[in-house]
Amino acid sequence: MKKGLLTITALSLAVLLTACVTTIPNGLVEKNDLPPPQTTEAIVPETTEVIVPETTEYIPEETQAQEPTVAQTEPKPTEPKPTEPKPTEVSKKLLKPAEVKTIAFQHAKVKAANAREVEVELDKEKNSVHYDVSFEVGNTDYEYVIEAYTGEVLRHKKEAEKQPEKPKPTEPKPTEPKPTEPAVPTSQNISEEEAKTVAFNHAGVKSSQVGHAKVEWDRDDGKTYYDISFIAGSTEYEYKIEAKSGKLLHYEKEVKPAAEKTAAEAKAIAFNHAGVKEAKARDVEVEVDTVKGKTVYEIAFHANGYEYEYVIDGLSGRILQKEKELAD
Repeated sequence: MKKGLLTITALSLAVLLTACVTTIPNGLVEKNDLPPPQTTEAIVPETTEVIVPETTEYIPEETQAQEPTVAQTEPKPTEPKPTEPKPTEVSKKLLKPAEVKTIAFQHAKVKAANAREVEVELDKEKNSVHYDVSFEVGNTDYEYVIEAYTGEVLRHKKEAEKQPEKPKPTEPKPTEPKPTEPAVPTSQNISEEEAKTVAFNHAGVKSSQVGHAKVEWDRDDGKTYYDISFIAGSTEYEYKIEAKSGKLLHYEKEVKPAAEKTAAEAKAIAFNHAGVKEAKARDVEVEVDTVKGKTVYEIAFHANGYEYEYVIDGLSGRILQKEKELAD
């Protein structure tokens, strides 16, 4: 449109200039004397094309086409894995020997009153602390290894003693009647000293260990024999030795009861077994009790961080029961 306006303006200027040249006052120049008008070509200035910069249409951001974007995948929520319950820590408190014995008796299905020679001992290995429990019921020996904190039975053993086989009855052979022998020793029989030697050798004692030996001559069931009795140490022996052959026909031995142990002797037995000197023992307790008509000593003491308990036979000094555990 601007280009058109400029062209029209140039044409108008050319027409105006032509009119000015032809319009002259009448008295100055005649119309015919004047040279023919020269038409002057209107010089139209060269129009320069104005280049109007193209305006870019403003498009609000809201209306601009949004470029497709790659859909971002939201991470799927991961389901929480079920957490396994952590094992609860076992109490670090040691079980008492009485509790351990109860566990062993219940596992063996025996009554505590029927158990004999009960022994409970705490043992520490590289990776475990356990109790060693052993006892007898009837002719059966039981051995248990029980975890000291949880009471779990780690190992157990049950062994029954073999009963001696009863000899089969043998039919008696008919014996021929023998001539009766004289009731007094003869030159055909062994001497008394030889009969005593047979008895001493069988008993495993020396004649010097025998205070006095009593020898009698006797006859029974058509046989003549020496009846010998003697005492060696705390044992009394009785022998029947065939007079003619020196054959052992019968023997008996009986251990005489010794004097009961004193409390001091019972303590010494317990200290020696525990490997503890009496001077280092603390809280020493000694009680005398009677179990099934027998005198027993119950001894308890502390030493080297442990608590010891013993039950000792008052007659023989044999350890009937022992326990060892860490002191509180």
